[in-house]
Amino acid sequence: MEIGIYYSAITDAWKFFKKYAERLPISDSEWQQVIGEASEITKQYDSCMAFAAKELVNKVNELERLNDEIKRKAC
Repeated sequence: MEIGIYYSAITDAWKFFKKYAERLPISDSEWQQVIGEASEITKQYDSCMAFAAKELVNKVNELERLNDEIKRKAC
């Protein structure tokens, strides 16, 4: 098992999260881009795809939570 691939998956997930967290709030039309990019990143990790997918799903869920919180405060 190469541990470096896990490090790369975590790093890419963090960069993905940071990219979109800095753009909050995310519009409904932008969510397709967010989901598509998360999917593309996941596909890069054949040997640890389940791990990468879980990392990215967690980041997408957190972005959604933060986005909803911002929208609630704006009302």
